Amino acid sequence: MTSDARGITTVECLMALMVFTVGVLGAAGALSLATRLEMAGASQARAARWTGNVLDSLRASRDQAAGSCASISSAWLTQPSGLSAYLSSTPAVAGREIELALDIPAIAGVEGETAWTFIPCR
Repeated sequence: MTSDARGITTVECLMALMVFTVGVLGAAGALSLATRLEMAGASQARAARWTGNVLDSLRASRDQAAGSCASISSAWLTQPSGLSAYLSSTPAVAGREIELALDIPAIAGVEGETAWTFIPCR
């Protein structure tokens, strides 16, 4: 007895649907991870730009004071985007040691980063 049945069976259809569902769920998970990583990268980039701006403003205030670092002092700094930092200024030989401890908003709370530099003074 031969069967000339054409088409797909219910079991084949269900298996194809299951494979498709697993693929869609995998793609959704990958998209979610990519979005979280992009947001974290954007926060890190914003913090790096802000750190550069803060250090540039410290150098500019030194230059306006004819090379004197007397106007550079420790302070808390905040930005509307949620970034905050503590600027620590320590006298050193021929300048100031600057430590900028950043609090960066992250998906799971706040992430801490620290930047150090030296600003030469008279």
